[in-house]
Amino acid sequence: MLWAWGMISPQMLQHTMLLFQRDMQRRDDGTFDQKIVDMLAALGRRGAIPSNIHRDLSRAMPVPSMPAPHSFIVPLKHSVLGFMHKSLDMLLPHELFSAIYHYYPAAWRDCICPSVDRLGLFWRSVQSGPHFGGHPVRHRENFRSKCVPLSLHGDGTPAMGVGKAWSKMIDVWSWSSVLVTGPTVLNVFFIFCVHTVLQCTREGHDTLGVCFKKMVWSFTCLWNGTWPTTDWNGMPIHDSRAGTPLAGGFFAAIWVLLGDLDYVAKDLRLPNSNSLAPCCLCPANSSTIPWYDFRLSARWLREIYTEHAWRASGWAVCEIFKIPGVSQHSCYPDWMHAKHLGSDKVLLGSVLYLLVNFILPGEPETNLSVVWAGIQLFYSQNHVGNPFGNLKLTMFTARSTPKLKGKAAEVRDLGHALHHVFKLHMNTALQLHRRIELCMRLGAHLDDILAEHPDCFVLPPLVAADFVSSGFMHLELFMQLREHFQIEAYPLFQLTSKGHYVMHSCLLARFLNPRLAWCYSGEDFMGKVRHLALSCSKGCQPWQVSNKMLQKYIVALHLTLTDPRAWLWRTA
Repeated sequence: MLWAWGMISPQMLQHTMLLFQRDMQRRDDGTFDQKIVDMLAALGRRGAIPSNIHRDLSRAMPVPSMPAPHSFIVPLKHSVLGFMHKSLDMLLPHELFSAIYHYYPAAWRDCICPSVDRLGLFWRSVQSGPHFGGHPVRHRENFRSKCVPLSLHGDGTPAMGVGKAWSKMIDVWSWSSVLVTGPTVLNVFFIFCVHTVLQCTREGHDTLGVCFKKMVWSFTCLWNGTWPTTDWNGMPIHDSRAGTPLAGGFFAAIWVLLGDLDYVAKDLRLPNSNSLAPCCLCPANSSTIPWYDFRLSARWLREIYTEHAWRASGWAVCEIFKIPGVSQHSCYPDWMHAKHLGSDKVLLGSVLYLLVNFILPGEPETNLSVVWAGIQLFYSQNHVGNPFGNLKLTMFTARSTPKLKGKAAEVRDLGHALHHVFKLHMNTALQLHRRIELCMRLGAHLDDILAEHPDCFVLPPLVAADFVSSGFMHLELFMQLREHFQIEAYPLFQLTSKGHYVMHSCLLARFLNPRLAWCYSGEDFMGKVRHLALSCSKGCQPWQVSNKMLQKYIVALHLTLTDPRAWLWRTA
């Protein structure tokens, strides 16, 4: 009935029944606790007073062994109230790091540091890269057995009016350990969030500047590995813990900054990917040092920034780059946004447009049904994990250039299927068709390489060499196709500067596996936060939403890390 009335999704119905099934199994072996069911059923006088259910449930929750949110005053702006100062909560990373180590030892092993051996393997794997060569971690004693590499992710998600024109965005920051992979509810940890419409950047009234300053202070404490002796303004802290180890001698370093290209430009204040000089890793531009030059002799390859040259260029203006060891080397290009949501969307959209409008003989609608039937057959025969549910003409037709619409995982898994369909209908006598086929094959080959090495911190030398050569050839063919269709009335294969980031990712794969620097887990966490934000938005002012979210998140994280049944998230 709840599903029929639209109150829960079919996925939630299935998950609830799965939990119920586990409860029945526990009832049979005598470990089921009827008192918990009775307590939950009695909330709000057994539902007679619905407005009291949240209060009663909050009182019944266990006291988590988690740090309390840290409140501080930040400048905000409001369309009616103007500029103002309000209290914002943040879950300080160094405090949560310490709490997990001391109170959740199983979660520490599963979510932070699986073993000293794996930690040592990471540092041995990355020590040949330029990032390690300029990072202060190499001067720290016992870093191979004590320093946990972390990633810091920033992104935005709708908090109100999801899918509506009037939706309100909220920016969210989180951190995770580079050493582990798995469910995001277990491995990604919330820091803070703030509504986009409340943020101001006026000098002396910078919302993110204040928030980042607090976050930098906390990550610096994590880097030191001890409880702070001074606060974020440099004032002494009178606390018995000051100067003592945070987590038994373990400390952490931010190794990867995760986020899409909009986040990199807006919040990290690095070059905009749509500008004439779009790259934060080299001086590539649209004229003298063309970013679209994918030859081995390309000039930008010889002028990739060193940390000294990058800081001298004036790009290190964001507070985040004051965290010890964080520089442009931490900005590993995101494979998901650069390739799957970047170059792949253009490539696959252009191929679909060619198939249904020029290569196949019928009308576009009829041709699309033929292409879709071939894709579905490939899906069923190869057990594709993230198939498209449908394919329409409007999904790859635009006024400027074809660009396929879809989720990143769907676009990624369409590559092989569409390549197979294109080979069935291509004219092998045409050099243009052979170039398109080879470009698609190489693009799919790049994803195959990453799929075959999911647990490697870096790609093996021979594999990395294949990855780089395939990437150069794939993008060079892409540019040849772009130039061929540039003169057409409806240009196809219009590769953007995201292709340049794809090439940087290929070049850096021997120093860090692109799987460790892509945003799939961060994007999934945005989905979890979106639901949390929606549940906390009713009856609250925008600046109160983030504080309410953190209060609920702390309870949720505690339950997730302590209740064995919470691990059902692994299979749900």
